[in-house]
Amino acid sequence: MTSGRHVRLVSALGVLGLGACSGSDTTGPSQGHQMVNLSIATQSGSASAAGAPATETLTMGGHTLVIVKVELVLKKLELERVNASGECVTDDSSGASASDDEGQGHDERPEAKPEECASFETGPMLVDLPLGSGPQRVLSVQVDTGHYQKLEFKIHTPDADADDSTLLQQHPDIRRLSIRVRGTFDSLPFGFVSKLSVKEELGLTTPLVVTASTATDLTIMIDLSKWFLDATGTTLIDPLTAVPGQPNEFLVRHNIRSSFHAFQDQDQDGHDDHDH
Repeated sequence: MTSGRHVRLVSALGVLGLGACSGSDTTGPSQGHQMVNLSIATQSGSASAAGAPATETLTMGGHTLVIVKVELVLKKLELERVNASGECVTDDSSGASASDDEGQGHDERPEAKPEECASFETGPMLVDLPLGSGPQRVLSVQVDTGHYQKLEFKIHTPDADADDSTLLQQHPDIRRLSIRVRGTFDSLPFGFVSKLSVKEELGLTTPLVVTASTATDLTIMIDLSKWFLDATGTTLIDPLTAVPGQPNEFLVRHNIRSSFHAFQDQDQDGHDDHDH
């Protein structure tokens, strides 16, 4: 990634889908559709100036971690209406559990009715996370008007599924990997990879209100400073001790899962509009 302003999005389907027709929530019947813009950020603030270094540097416990590139595979992003009867994200075609492969997934809930969910994107997409900048938009899609309480998605490991074919043709080296990070730890280069495959549910502290009058902006904040911390949260660890099969693998998986936060962000400054 040559600039912190760049966010690359690769969709296996190449289209943005509307996953819900008109339905109802606590505010009554849907009155139409409106655009929802989804952005991803690793820092608050405005976008970096042209030519600014696309890195994040962390220092803690006598160690220095410099992150120069983060890639993440996401799949099936959906919004869940207020008072929905179930959950939006369903199991993939392989029949694998929607819980994470650590055996610590969410409690099972019934699948929500179609009108209770709105889909951003059904195919897997490879995203370069923006470093050294504020939120960067990754996609926009029309969604039913109404009130939404939760964003659901999968951190996805591409493999042999038909939905993964286009992504793997373009990026064959991402097979069976969901996350890749490059950088240096105490000045020594590292390449971290993970096979984390998990459904995530991000509750919105204040429901996202989609009205027919104007577009709505939603930001996913990913706090990279949490990823490579020890169990006490006071010392950075070598990312190479957290690759598959190494002692810190599941610690870092837990850290990654706890680093996501979603909120309405109309001014796109990386702060929750309702957090005063």
